[in-house]
Amino acid sequence: MKSTRRSLLASALALVACLALLMGATFAWFTDSVSNTGNKIQAGKLDVSLETWDTEEEKYIPVTEEPVFSYDQWEPGYTELVAVKVTNNGSLALKYQLDIIAAGDDTGLARVIDVYYADDLNLNESGSSMPGSLGDMQLVGTLSDLIGANVQQGAANGHLEAGASDYAVIALHMQETAGNEYQAHSVGTSFDIQLNATQYTFETDGFGSNQYDAEAEEALKSGVTISGIAGLEGQFFRTVQEAYEAGKTVVEQGGLGQETLSDDQFDAIYTDEGTITWTIYGTQTLEDGGHILTFGRASNRYSGTRSVGEINIVGGNETAQLRVQNMGLPYAWWNDQEDALTVNIKQLTLEATGADGRITCSRAYGSPLNVYFDQCSINGYIYHYFNANGTISVTNCDFTNDGTISYAFFVQGSETEPLEVVFSNNTVTGYTRGINIQQKTAEVEISNNTIVSTNSEPDRGAIQLTDAASCLVEGNTVHVNAGNAIWFHSAAANEAVEYTIRDNSITAPYLINDDTDFGIQEHITSSGNILNITYPGYCMEKDGSEATTCDITLN
Repeated sequence: MKSTRRSLLASALALVACLALLMGATFAWFTDSVSNTGNKIQAGKLDVSLETWDTEEEKYIPVTEEPVFSYDQWEPGYTELVAVKVTNNGSLALKYQLDIIAAGDDTGLARVIDVYYADDLNLNESGSSMPGSLGDMQLVGTLSDLIGANVQQGAANGHLEAGASDYAVIALHMQETAGNEYQAHSVGTSFDIQLNATQYTFETDGFGSNQYDAEAEEALKSGVTISGIAGLEGQFFRTVQEAYEAGKTVVEQGGLGQETLSDDQFDAIYTDEGTITWTIYGTQTLEDGGHILTFGRASNRYSGTRSVGEINIVGGNETAQLRVQNMGLPYAWWNDQEDALTVNIKQLTLEATGADGRITCSRAYGSPLNVYFDQCSINGYIYHYFNANGTISVTNCDFTNDGTISYAFFVQGSETEPLEVVFSNNTVTGYTRGINIQQKTAEVEISNNTIVSTNSEPDRGAIQLTDAASCLVEGNTVHVNAGNAIWFHSAAANEAVEYTIRDNSITAPYLINDDTDFGIQEHITSSGNILNITYPGYCMEKDGSEATTCDITLN
C-alpha cells in the first residue's frame, strides 16, 4: 500500500514538473542565416564649375577671379568674345544654364547689345578654334532679352554627365545702328554671369526609371508670376519690370495716385480681394523707388470699403532671389485700421543692392503696417524705421556677413505709436554687432536665435537693447569673440521698461554693458541662463579700449 502511494505521488510530481516545463518553454525551429555586410547609402554630389579662357595665362581660370566682360570703351560695331568651360565635378548628371543678371538701373544700352553663342566648335584645353566671325555663331537675342530670362533663354545651356566638360564661346556685339543716345551709358552698374545647375534625368532608380528628378529643372526657371490682378494669372514674365508694365496697364484703369473706385470697379481689377502675390523664380531685381509692387498705384486705399490690404512676395523655386533695397510700399492718407497693409516676404534669398546693405520696408503718412519675413536668406541687413503702429516680424531667416556690416536687424521708430517686434528662430553669423532695438513703445520678443561671430567689435554688443516698452530675450545662443553679449544704450528713454532674460546660452568676453542713465539691473528679471564669460564683473564701454567694472548680473 505504501509502495503504491509512493508510485502515485512520484507520478503526480513528474506530471506537475512536465506541465511546468511546457508552460515555461518556447517553440524551437530549425534556423540558418546569411549576412550581407558593407551596405551603404550615400547621396550623390552635384558640383559644377565655370571657367574662362585667359589669353595671357593661356589656360582656363575660375570666373570668380576676375570679370569675364570688362571692356569700358564700347562703340557701335564692337564685339567681345570669351571662351568658357563648364565642368561637372560631381557624381551626378546635371543640367546647366548661364544666366545674365544686371545690377542697377538699365539705361537702355542692353537693347542694342546682341548676344551670340557657339558650342559646336573644337574647343578644348588649348582654347583653340575660336569662331572666325559672328556668322559662325548663333544669335541668341539682345542682352536685354537675356537679363533675368527664363530657362529657355539662357546665354548657354546643356547637360553633363559626371566628370564631363562643355566648351562654348559667348560674344557680345554692339549693333551698328546704335545712335548717339547711348553714349556714356552702361548696362546697370555691372552685370553678372551666373551658372545655375540642377539634376538631370540620367540616373535610374530601382524601378528602372530616370524620371524621378524630372521636375528638378524648375530650379533653373527664372521669371515672375502674378496673382490677384485681372488678366495676369497664368502669365509668366521674364522680369519684375516686365510684370510691372503688364500690371500697370490694368491698375491704371483705377488711377495710379489716390483716385477712388466703386466696389465693383475695384473687384474687377483686384481678383483676390485686394491681395497681390508676386512669385519669384531665379534671380530678379526690384528697382528702388516707385510703387512697383502695386503696379504704379501710390495709395492702397480706393474707398471706405476697398483697399489693397496684402502684398505677398514669395519664392517659387530653390534659386529664387530678389535683389532689393527699398520695397516702395503704397501710402494712405487715412490713418485708421482700414488702411493697414500687410507685407509677407517668404522663402527668398534677399540681396541688398545699395552700398549700405539696407533692405527696408516702410510707408508714408503713418498708416498701419505689418511686415513679415519668413524662411529667407539675407545678404545685407533689415532696417525698419516706422512711425505708426504695426508689426515687424523676422522668423526662420539666415543672416550671413563677412564682417562688413554692423547689424543684421535694426529697428527704430515712434515715440508714441505701439510696435510689435518679433525676431525668432534666426541665425546671425559674421556681423560685427548683431541686432539693435531702438523704439520706446516696442513690445519685443527675441527668442531661439543663434548669434555667432568672429568679427565682433570690442566695444559693442551682440544684442543691443537701446529702448523698448518691454522685451523678452529667451532661448538664444550667443557666441561672440569680442565685446559684450548684451548692451543697454545711453539713448534709453523709457524708465518703465521691463526685460525678461531667461534660458539663454551666452559665450562672450563680457556679459553686459549698461550705459543707461537710470540703471538697468532693477528692470531685469532673469533665470536659467548658462553663462561662459571670460571676464565676469567687467564690461567694455562704447569707444573704450580697456574694460571697466560692471555689476549687472543674470541668473
